[in-house]
Amino acid sequence: MFFSKKIFLFSLIALLIFIFIVCFIILINIYIRGASSPFWIKLENIIPFPVASVNGSWISFAHFWKYWQIANLPDLPSDFPFLNLDPETKKAHVLQTLIENKIIRKTAKIENLEATKQEINRQLEKEFVGKNKEERAKTIQEVLKISEEDYIRYILIPSLTKQKFYQARIAPQSFDIWMKNKLKASKIRIFLFSFSWDKNTASIITK
Repeated sequence: MFFSKKIFLFSLIALLIFIFIVCFIILINIYIRGASSPFWIKLENIIPFPVASVNGSWISFAHFWKYWQIANLPDLPSDFPFLNLDPETKKAHVLQTLIENKIIRKTAKIENLEATKQEINRQLEKEFVGKNKEERAKTIQEVLKISEEDYIRYILIPSLTKQKFYQARIAPQSFDIWMKNKLKASKIRIFLFSFSWDKNTASIITK
């Protein structure tokens, strides 16, 4: 009986050590190395590891990586942000955009400025004239290499919501001032070791 308890205790300790090592490897790969292999991407889609938080609301690594992939696609709309930046600077701008989008979407919900289904459908019909849903999805997949769902979530909805914010605040200049004040008033934390948050801006830490 004594030996059984001892073996159980050793097994439990060994299991905990193993779990600790696995977690350590995961954290190193995600938060320091910025893991992007298919295995890690699948894992990050299952477990929502945060890259940042905005007033306690997380931005997941999977969300960050998906937007980063989209930001590097060819044939993006001309108004898509940071098209001509170098890769490292673009990563910081991707994170900055996700932080700002988080603030915009929360405020849009409160102020009833969210993009409606009708507005989304009208914009899709405008952009893909004469195409049905299947043809539209095929075109998006062929041109942008992403699904229609991702196109709507990462490109169309943020664009429509920002347009409504511009209209509500008269001009982009007033929107920029509003965003600056919102960022200043928000509690923002970045968990990726290669990034910093300073003066309301996400930036890459240079060695």
